[in-house]
Amino acid sequence: MRLTNLNYLHTATTTLTTVGMALSTAFLGSCGDEATDNCETGESYTYLLNFIDIGQESDDNPGVIAGVNVDGVGPTEESCSHIDYIGPAPDNEEHVDNQLGPLLQLFSDPANMLPITVDVPEKIAQNIASGNLLMFMRVDHVDSLNNDSCISIETMLGTLPMGTTAPQLDSQNRPIAGQTFDFDSAIDVVSGSIRKGRLRTESTTLPLSIPFDNGTITLTMRNTQIRMDLAETSLTNGIIGGGVDVNEVIESVDVIGPALKPSAEETIPTQADLDYDATSDTCKTISLGLGFEAVEATLN
Repeated sequence: MRLTNLNYLHTATTTLTTVGMALSTAFLGSCGDEATDNCETGESYTYLLNFIDIGQESDDNPGVIAGVNVDGVGPTEESCSHIDYIGPAPDNEEHVDNQLGPLLQLFSDPANMLPITVDVPEKIAQNIASGNLLMFMRVDHVDSLNNDSCISIETMLGTLPMGTTAPQLDSQNRPIAGQTFDFDSAIDVVSGSIRKGRLRTESTTLPLSIPFDNGTITLTMRNTQIRMDLAETSLTNGIIGGGVDVNEVIESVDVIGPALKPSAEETIPTQADLDYDATSDTCKTISLGLGFEAVEATLN
């Protein structure tokens, strides 16, 4: 009787193991190829960012702003106790850090009685439309647009081809899809993954160069994360979030409008919310969030 029971137990265990292996295979198969991706295969897609917006609140959606939770926490002493926001759909992330975006919004409001008014998002849109600001993202090693555990994103700058005076634009004055541009310089390469069509990168350092009337703003976003919905021909619901050194931002105001610098020196340090320094009881970095959209393009 005991031997019979042991044989029965062995048979039952073997059967359960076989069933378990089958279920595991079925489950992994349903997740796409993220379980076996080695980041050496896949397709490449190149996109032109045809819309870049400084993350700012709108009257229709107060409290919602482009950005990410850069420091991973809510308002604390180490964020200099500044309020956080909610991120836009589809992430709807809590404790989003973006203090610089709303501050730049003040520059465009005549009611604030500043020496001059400057609409920073409008200036960026004008530079994209004229071809002075052509930023590209190339997504490599894409085995699946739905789920992929290992992809890479290279951010680059481009120029207009010789003989071309401006990109072709749509009714919103944004560059249309399918155009060809010349490569200018590489900015950054970062790894990431795709889950349910939403691409997320690891933390990286992202230098930004934005032309203005009086020169070029150069800001280095640190601890930066990039998120977007990925399709073959477009990037949508794009978010870039990170932090910029306070002194870099103040110096950049000289390019935006020198008359604004005294106001910037007074207000920007008080809005800093990252890299808390206990000795001075201040934060040394201010958070920034950007929204973006992109269309397919060729970069030679």
